[in-house]
Amino acid sequence: MVLKTGETISYFVFQKAEKVLGWSKNKAQWCLFSLWSIITLTLIYHHAFWLDEVINLIFGIGADNQYGIHGNGHPALWFLLLRGLFAIFHKVWVLPLASFLVAATAVWLFLFKSPFSLRFKILFLCSNFALYEYVVMARNYGISMLVMFILAIVVTSKRFKSNFTGPCLFLLCNTNIHSAIIATSYSLGLIGSAIKNKTIYIRETKIFLAKSVLCNIAGLLVCFFTIFPTFDKVASKKIDQIINFHNLGNAFIVAKTFNKLTYYSYFGPADKSKIQLVKAVYDNSENKRNYGLLIDDDKCREEYLSKKYTESCLLNGDGRHINAYVSIFRNIFIIFCSALIFLSVFSLYGETVLFLSASISLIVLDVFFAFIYWGGYRHQALWLVFMVALLWISKKENISLNNKIIKLRKIGYNAFIILMVLQIWPAISNAYNEIFATPSSNSKKFSQFIRDNKNIKNGVVISNNDLLLEAMHYYIDTPTFITSERKFDLIFPFAKSANSDYSLDNILSYSNYISACNQVPVIIVLANSFAAEHRVSPEDIKKPTLYNYDYLNFYIDPQQFARFQAQTHKIATFQESLTEPRFNVYVLFPQDAHIEGSCAPQYMFDRKMFDLERAH
Repeated sequence: MVLKTGETISYFVFQKAEKVLGWSKNKAQWCLFSLWSIITLTLIYHHAFWLDEVINLIFGIGADNQYGIHGNGHPALWFLLLRGLFAIFHKVWVLPLASFLVAATAVWLFLFKSPFSLRFKILFLCSNFALYEYVVMARNYGISMLVMFILAIVVTSKRFKSNFTGPCLFLLCNTNIHSAIIATSYSLGLIGSAIKNKTIYIRETKIFLAKSVLCNIAGLLVCFFTIFPTFDKVASKKIDQIINFHNLGNAFIVAKTFNKLTYYSYFGPADKSKIQLVKAVYDNSENKRNYGLLIDDDKCREEYLSKKYTESCLLNGDGRHINAYVSIFRNIFIIFCSALIFLSVFSLYGETVLFLSASISLIVLDVFFAFIYWGGYRHQALWLVFMVALLWISKKENISLNNKIIKLRKIGYNAFIILMVLQIWPAISNAYNEIFATPSSNSKKFSQFIRDNKNIKNGVVISNNDLLLEAMHYYIDTPTFITSERKFDLIFPFAKSANSDYSLDNILSYSNYISACNQVPVIIVLANSFAAEHRVSPEDIKKPTLYNYDYLNFYIDPQQFARFQAQTHKIATFQESLTEPRFNVYVLFPQDAHIEGSCAPQYMFDRKMFDLERAH
């Protein structure tokens, strides 16, 4: 195979280490695996589970009577794994257990079965997806990494290739939607290669393609009918949001659509001027009726409408000037990272199946992120893992190539290495935050706060942002009242409803009924917007204000807040986490509650419903 430079260096280093330490390659790999395990288990111990992780646990183990595996926006494989482990242990810690077992298996296969150099293996282990996102974050994406690596082993084995390529593609389709795109890209690569090489007429090739493609199609169908019809509207967009020139521009600048891989997201709202923040509100057609309520700075709003700007409104949300050099650097860096991504594909040039698979998956994911669903790191990094799997296959097959192709592949390989190096800093940052700084969620601290406070530990929780409540169910069985659903429940269904618009008066009224009817304290969580949005906090408003929390619209005015303060007591403040905004905690005690009329069933609750470890 080609690309020997990195392997030669790492081989030389390894040979020296072997002489000095007496290590074999096998021992070195076991040391790497042990070190990776120690680091990730430490991070898992400190990790605070957030909304998406816990809500998928609830779906998977069948804890919720209304919502489950079908229709939640994800295929079934991860949920079935959680359900199987829960059937054995009946403990919520099957969530981190499943995540670690899946990731550890994938990493073990990579270390001991892949043909990469020791240096590349170390680089892989230091990446954000291998060290954090696909193991510490307990989601259905690490399982994609495992299936892709199994696919690499299967494809490079004469014994397994014919019969097991299709089942691997079937499983990959049912890990997540993005992996279904990747699996289909590989099938298209197989077909394209067979057509190009004119082997499609050979009987063995026809049988292999038929089995692989039919399994892929079956996987897509199972994935589709598991997801749809969906109650989760997170990815739904109106036609005017899809057919948008801005989206087209993003698709051409691939570093924007793969923004989490390329640091583009670091140049976000904090770099926008106050005028640009106002413009962002006006650019969203859904805000049409509420522009005045969604913009705190009336002066800058008037300047935006008149197009006559003063110095103060040209500052960013932190009151600083926009740094022109930062903007220039950002644009250069975006172009550089876009080039890295495109060039990476050419590390596989000359091998039609692999090159087509990489190219098709990149293009389709790019369009998907630009027009359908703006992905997070967990979605975008799947393409990097797929590239690793394809390079694995390439190195194993070890085909002969001419010098021109070898040179082009070296350029592509080096571009991919740089892209992988860029994944190290996010891993370090996330590890530091988990242990020393900003947690992924406040769910653990908030749950501990409730558990340790004898005055509120038997209470219930309500919030102006329902998305803050689900994660706490991993830690405590405190009942939660879902404001937008007007009832007690474990989860918010990720969809707009007739009740998605509410006010602080509504929350206070519900709290009064809950407290008086059940004779329990009501813990009220009053959330801010994220700091990057530069919104005034609900406690500091001077005029009627509207906050948008994804699907929810929360209205508050000074008079409502005065009434709220008169009945409640502020007991805590939790600073912004990586996934949640800052929030203040208030309590309404039964002796302070006032109601008119009788207690409706919607305000009553069964505490057993919120114990996830109960028999389902």
